[in-house]
Amino acid sequence: MDHIPAWKRIAIKNQERATDDGDTTALNVTTHLATANLSKREKRKIIRGEPENGKGKKALANPNKKQKKDKAPREERLLNKEQVLKDQLRYLIDFYREKVGELPQEVWSHKPVQAQLGESSISKDEKDTDDAKPQVVEVWKFSKQKQNWLLKHILDVTQIPACYDDLLYAYFKDLKGGSKAALEKACQECLDRHEKGQLAAQTSSEIERLEKEEDSEKGQAQESTDTAEKPAKTEQKEQGEQPADVKAAEDEAPPSDEQVNRAQKLLSYLRQA
Repeated sequence: MDHIPAWKRIAIKNQERATDDGDTTALNVTTHLATANLSKREKRKIIRGEPENGKGKKALANPNKKQKKDKAPREERLLNKEQVLKDQLRYLIDFYREKVGELPQEVWSHKPVQAQLGESSISKDEKDTDDAKPQVVEVWKFSKQKQNWLLKHILDVTQIPACYDDLLYAYFKDLKGGSKAALEKACQECLDRHEKGQLAAQTSSEIERLEKEEDSEKGQAQESTDTAEKPAKTEQKEQGEQPADVKAAEDEAPPSDEQVNRAQKLLSYLRQA
């Protein structure tokens, strides 16, 4: 009989033990699944070897999952927000660069454009490899959703600053259909409100001038009786003598000069098409 080293005998015993345990476990699982009244989910857990009652789920969590970042200070968040270029404005810029040509200098003065499209946004390595690597050319694509946003905020100089006026004129000059009619109507309403506001301001200043002249004349002629009657007359003027144009102007604020200028130019482009 050949001598078997001790280390080899230990290895053979471990191998036999693993085989026996595997057969027994498989037999127990098969017998358990066949005889027990279990749901499909519980059977799947037993076959997969998952822990019961959800135990051990924390141990199975993804270790690469990023932890929640600390919120940045408010000033830093506001600064970052100012440097974010809206997708709709980027859409307008891409249209102008592809269909018209080089962007106006006023657009480059906009902070978000400087941050995302300026020279500072290109790293030194990218500048060094510009000639070596072929650059990817971005192709402008029409977007109905972005166009609707531009139409909705066309006269809002906070959403679309005045430096984008030339881009807006180039984009909307060939507008057709119902969108063109709606844009013309919005521009015309803006100009009408501007005229009403000017008329109300002129009327109010004229009334004030006449009142001052009338008060000065009465003060010179009847200085003694004017002191007692003046409060009652002033109250009547405030309550019943205010023109309708002045009331309408107070209810609706007139547009700014930038809005009026944009509306006038848009109308001229739309009517020429």
